[in-house]
This record gives sequence, structure tokens and C-alpha cells, in this order.
Amino acid sequence: VVNSSYSGSTSVREGTLKAAAANAFSASSDTTVEKGATLDLGGTTQTINKLFVKGWDSKVENGTLVNRDLTNEGQITLTGLSQSQGSITNSGDINLGSGSLKATRFTNSGRLNIQGSAELEKLVNSGGEAIFEDLSVKTASRSNQSIENSAILTITGTLETSAPVLARGRSTTTINGGAGQ
Repeated sequence: VVNSSYSGSTSVREGTLKAAAANAFSASSDTTVEKGATLDLGGTTQTINKLFVKGWDSKVENGTLVNRDLTNEGQITLTGLSQSQGSITNSGDINLGSGSLKATRFTNSGRLNIQGSAELEKLVNSGGEAIFEDLSVKTASRSNQSIENSAILTITGTLETSAPVLARGRSTTTINGGAGQ
């Protein structure tokens, strides 16, 4: 199926649902990956309105995801992740290989490993571990913090921000490359 016109919600309850072509899933519907199930993007780019990944042993893998809202409790391993509105909330495990991450608001309390570049408007890292190669955080207002960290944040490359970084409590923030505003 290419450029699906299906508009109902999709639930992967068990086994694997694999895309055979780019944009095989509906860009206007919500998709849920239940505990123990897998959504395989088939090495393609898929656009999904809202994605819910439930349970630590649920997976989304093998491609690039474009979405509005993402709530992850499972394991996501992709080459890229792009979100233009809404938010990404991660309490599971997200690994992005050489691809990039683009998001408006990213809230992390799980494990996050971004090996490519990341462009965010807001990063809240609370209770999790976030590792970025290169991170750019550009907020709409300089009066807000671009990054709020109360956990472990590591940037192995460069950090570029348009507003202050707020570190709270027993947080650890490590920047191995350069930092600038």
C-alpha cells in the first residue's frame, strides 16, 4: 500500500506489522504498538499522526518516522525521527543511528542516544540519561530555558542554544565539544 487513504486507528497487538513501501501507514491516524509487538518501518520513511509505544518489550524499528505526537515506553531504533508539532515523551529507550532528530518539545525520563544531529525547541531531561552527538536547542522565547536537566545529559559534540540551560538537583551535564549561544 502506498500513500494510504485509511483514516482509522491502527493497533499492533502482537507480532510484527511491516511497511512494504514509504508512506504505507496513514498520516492522519493514530497508531498503537502494544506490549510485545513490533512496528517495522521497512527501511522507509513513514508519517504517522500520533504513535503510542506501550510496554518495555514493544518496538519500533528500521526506518525514519515523521509524526506529531510520540509517547514511548518501549524500544525505538531508527535512522531518523522528525516531529513538527506536539511533543515527544520518552520513558523507554530511543536510539537513532546516523540520522537526525527534529522536535519541538522533547521530554525524556528514559534512555536516549542520538548519534546524529538533533534540533529541538525545548529539552526536559528528568530522571533519564540523554546522549547527543550535536545538539541545537532554539526556543521561541529567550526568557525560557532551552534545556532543563535534572538527570544525566551528555553532549559528545557541540551544543548551540538560544536561551539559558537550567541544571537542577543532582544532575550531570557534560559537553565534550564547544558550546555557544
